[in-house]
Amino acid sequence: MGEYFYAENALIAAYAYNPLQSLGFGASLKLITKNLAVYSGVGLGADLAALVKLPRPFSFGLVCENILQPIVTLNYLRDYYPRDLRAAAAVRLLDDRVKFDVDLVVTDFTTKSSRGFAPRGGLEFELVPDVLISRFGLDGNDISVGLGVH
Repeated sequence: MGEYFYAENALIAAYAYNPLQSLGFGASLKLITKNLAVYSGVGLGADLAALVKLPRPFSFGLVCENILQPIVTLNYLRDYYPRDLRAAAAVRLLDDRVKFDVDLVVTDFTTKSSRGFAPRGGLEFELVPDVLISRFGLDGNDISVGLGVH
């Protein structure tokens, strides 16, 4: 049995605009490449987002992933990236050192036959303010834990 090479990469350019301190919009353009054995393909995609910051501690966001849907073809097989819609709410506590968020993701929202709903949640705590951050996340049955430097 032979060995096969597989790689998937994305080059993303993003832009954000805040017309008001409490309102923001964003967009990203994605170039996705896939390589499998001797086959390769390229797809182009785009995302749109909006963020509303209410008086502390609340904020709400809406993201449409793949509004321009990437389609990558390897040989003759097409891989369609799903269009997902994400609504999120976040609360910031303890002088913004603690952040808690909840998302509801509608997966593949433009295709009724494969549409699904997935709740997600996360918690972020600044161990050392503006320097060291711990993160915890829950996505279905998957738990993630991370540590970051600001």
